[in-house]
Amino acid sequence: VSQEELANLVGLPRQRVNQALRHLETVGLVRVGYRDVTILDLEGLKRFEK
Repeated sequence: VSQEELANLVGLPRQRVNQALRHLETVGLVRVGYRDVTILDLEGLKRFEK
């Protein structure tokens, strides 16, 4: 899923999705690639959600 597709799915601007993904990458929960997002810490991501 591209960032544009993800933005459309959640109803947010692509720029906001990019900011959120970069933050999640900074704290080590995901790795953002050119056309993909890899979850590095699923449990951490679940905790982050709460």
